[in-house]
Amino acid sequence: MLLGHFYTYVIHFVYTYFRTTQAYNNGWGIANKGINSYTGDNTDFIKYSIARNISYCRRKMYNSTPGGVIPNVFVNPGGNLIWSFPAFSLGNICAINQISLMPLGIYGGNVNDPAFNWAENKYDLYRIVAKDRDVKAFADSLANSSVDGANYWGALFTTSLVDNYYSSDFVSDFNYIFNKYGSDGTDEILMTTDEEILDYLIVRDAITINKNLTGNILTLTFSGSLPDNLLHYASSVIVNSDANIIDINIQGAEGFSDCLVNDTAALINISWGGFVVPSPEDLATQYTSTAVSTQTDYDALIAMDYVTVLEYGDIKENLVNQLCNIPGIPYDEGFCNSGYPDFVKITGDSIISYGDQAILTATEFMDSYFWSNGQITESITVSPVTDTKYWVDAVTKYSNNVSDTIVVTVTDSYIISHSPLFIDHIKGQPDSLWVELKPGASSLWSTGSTQNFILVDPDVSTTYHLDVIVNSEIINQLDFDVYVGNVIDFSFDSVCFGQTTTFINTSVVNDSITNIYWDLNGDTQFNDAEGEIVTYVFSNAGDHLVGMRIYFKTDPMEVIYNVVPAGDNPEVNFEYDNTCIGLTTIFYGLGTVQVGELDQWLWNFGDGKTDNFQNTSNLYSEAGSYVVKLNASSSVGCTDSVQKTIIIFNSPTIELKKANDSIVNNLDTVYFNKGGTTTIYISDFTSYDSVTWFDNSHGESITIAEEGSYNVTVYIDDCNSTQRFFTSWGSSPQPSGNDIMNLFTPNGDGFNDIWIINDPEIVFPIKVSVYNRSGKQVYAHNNYQNDWDGQYNGNPLPQATYYYIIEDSSGNTFKGAVTIIR
Repeated sequence: MLLGHFYTYVIHFVYTYFRTTQAYNNGWGIANKGINSYTGDNTDFIKYSIARNISYCRRKMYNSTPGGVIPNVFVNPGGNLIWSFPAFSLGNICAINQISLMPLGIYGGNVNDPAFNWAENKYDLYRIVAKDRDVKAFADSLANSSVDGANYWGALFTTSLVDNYYSSDFVSDFNYIFNKYGSDGTDEILMTTDEEILDYLIVRDAITINKNLTGNILTLTFSGSLPDNLLHYASSVIVNSDANIIDINIQGAEGFSDCLVNDTAALINISWGGFVVPSPEDLATQYTSTAVSTQTDYDALIAMDYVTVLEYGDIKENLVNQLCNIPGIPYDEGFCNSGYPDFVKITGDSIISYGDQAILTATEFMDSYFWSNGQITESITVSPVTDTKYWVDAVTKYSNNVSDTIVVTVTDSYIISHSPLFIDHIKGQPDSLWVELKPGASSLWSTGSTQNFILVDPDVSTTYHLDVIVNSEIINQLDFDVYVGNVIDFSFDSVCFGQTTTFINTSVVNDSITNIYWDLNGDTQFNDAEGEIVTYVFSNAGDHLVGMRIYFKTDPMEVIYNVVPAGDNPEVNFEYDNTCIGLTTIFYGLGTVQVGELDQWLWNFGDGKTDNFQNTSNLYSEAGSYVVKLNASSSVGCTDSVQKTIIIFNSPTIELKKANDSIVNNLDTVYFNKGGTTTIYISDFTSYDSVTWFDNSHGESITIAEEGSYNVTVYIDDCNSTQRFFTSWGSSPQPSGNDIMNLFTPNGDGFNDIWIINDPEIVFPIKVSVYNRSGKQVYAHNNYQNDWDGQYNGNPLPQATYYYIIEDSSGNTFKGAVTIIR
C-alpha cells in the first residue's frame, strides 16, 4: 500500500474558524503551529504557545464539532527542533519540520520499518513543501518504493492553496493521484490526515495478537496498552485456514462483526469503545487549578479557554471567580462576568395552531423577569388568536438590564390583523377597534355590531368582545381592553456629554393639564423647568434620574421618573502584532466607555482596505509605513478615534561564510576532518538586532565539531529569518569513475562537466529523477544518455548537493546524492 497524507489545516490565530470547521468536517486534519509567528527558544512561551493554540482551537470549534477539536499534530514554527519536546510533553503525537530526516525524509519513509515503534515513541517528521516538489512524481516514487512489505508515507505541506501551492496545480496533481492509485486505478493509496495515519500506526504497534491452536480450535487474544482516546478505532483481522471455518465466537469487545469471505477465510472487525469527548467540567477544573497554583498569565489564559465553553451555572461562575481573583490577567472582555448569562433570549413555540398554547421560556439564571403580559416568571404560557409579539425585560446577576422579543405565529386563524388589544383612552376622543378577516368570516361585537370595526368612547375602562363567525360557528375570539385614565410618560433623546437633551411630555390623559414641572438634576425637587418641552445639559456623563410632575384640573397630581443616559466620549486605542512582510498583521481594538457599550468599529488600514470588527487582521502586500485609523462608537452614539503609523518590515537576509570567506548557502553541506572543527561566520553581524544559533548562543560565529544539521536565526525589527546548513566529516565529494558519479563540475573546462552513470549493476535504458534538498524535481529523463550538465530549465543549478532516483530496465531502483561544484 502507498500511504500518504494530503492535507492538514495548520491552525494559527489568523484563520477564520468557520472555514476551519468546514475543512475539518470535510475530512481535513487540524495541526498546531503555535499562536503567532514566534520561532525562538523561550521555553515558557513555547509551552504556552502550544498549549494555548490547543485550548483556543478547541474553544472556537467547541459548538461546531463533537466537544471541540484538540489538535495532536504539531508543526514546528520556523522548523525549530527545540519546540518538539514541549509539543510531545503536551500530548502531540508528532512534530513536523524540515530538519529531521528519519523516520521520514525528503523521499518519504517506510512506516513498516521495524526500527521504529510508533506506539512507544514520538517522532520528528520531515515535511515536504508542495510548491517545490513535483507532486505527481513524488506519489509515483512512494508507490515504487512500497514493495516487498514496505509501506511508504510522505508528508506534503503548503501554507496556501491560493498563492503558494496553486489550486490549479493541486487539482491537477490529485486528480492524477486519484486516477492512478485511487479506487479507479490500482486502489493502493490511503489519502487522509496526519493524525489518522499516526493513530493507525500507534494502534497497530500497540496491539499484539496472540495465537493458540488446540486441535481444530484457533484462539486469538489481543494484548497491549492502547490509549483511551484511540479505543474508538476498529481493528480488522483476516483468518485463513486450511480447513472449513464453521463457527466464530467473539468475547470482550463492545462491538464486532464477522463474515466468511469463503469457506476457509474470515474477516473479523472489532472495536472497544466509541469516540470519547473529555468532560468539559473536568478539563476546566484541572486547568483552573493549575492557574490558581501558578498565578501566571499563561496558565490563566489557557484556563480561560476551557472555562469559556462551559454551560452557564454555578460551576462556571465558581471557576470564573477563581480565575478573576488572580491579579493582572488580561482576560477577554466580559470574561469575569460570564459565569451566568449576561443576556436574555426567548425560546419556545413560535408557530402554533389557533386555540393551542405556546410555552415561552427566557434564559435562566436571571435575577428578575418582566413579560409584556405582566408576568414575572422565567416561563409563560400564552394562547394568542393571531400573530402576536411578546417581549421580556430581565435583570442579570450582574445587575444589567437586558431584553428580547419573539413573534408567535398562529395558523388556522381567520384573523389577519387587528387593532391593539389594550389601548389608553381619552374621554371625548373616540377610538376605533377593528379587525381584518380572511374571506368567508364575519364579525359580531359585544355591542351588537357586525361591522369589522366599532368606534368606542367609554367613561370607564371597558372590555369589548369580538366573535369571528364562519358558517354560523364561532371560529376565533378577541377581547379589546379600553383603559380610561391617565397614562403619564415623557420622551427624550440620547446624547453625548456636553450636548443638549430634549424632554417632551407624551402623556395620554382624560383631564385638562394645568402645569408640568420637571426635576432634571435628580434631587426630587420639581423646580428645574416647566412646560411640555424642556431642554437640559447634564453636568457629567452617566445615567441620570429625571422626573416629571403633572397637575390636572380635577384629577390628582401624578409623577413619573425615567433613567436618562448622557454618554461619555469613549477612550479608544489599538494594539497590533506581526509587522513582517508576508505575515498577517493582527489588530486588537481597545476602548472603554462608562455609559452604554462600544458596538461599532471602523478600521482603515492605510492601504485602501477597511474592516468593521473589533479585532481583525490585514495582509500588507508591500513593506513600508502605513497610517492606521480606528474609529469606535458607543451604543449611545458617542465616538472617538485614534490613528497610528505602523511599519511593515522586510524579512532580513542572511549570509554565512566559512573561515576562507567562501559562502555557505541555505541547505549547503560544510565538510571538515573528523576530530577537527569548522567555524561558520555571519556577515554584517552588527546590522541585526539579535542573532540566535542552534545552541542558543548569540555570537558572530559558531564552531562545530560534529556532523549534523544546524541553523541560525536573525532578528531585525521583530522580523526574523532562519538559514540551515549541514556538516559532514571528510573532504568534499570527488567524482567517481566506475560507479555513479557523486560529484561533477559543469564549469565548461572539459573535465567532469557531465554526470556519468557507469555502475555495471545498472541495466540501461534507465529513468532518472534528480531533486534538490527541498524535494523539488530539478531534472528528469525517461531514457538517460549520460548527458546532464547540471542545468534546470536552461539555467545552471547552484552549487549544492542533490538527490537522485534511478530506475533501470530490470526494475531495480538506485538512490543517492550527487554534488555540483562550480
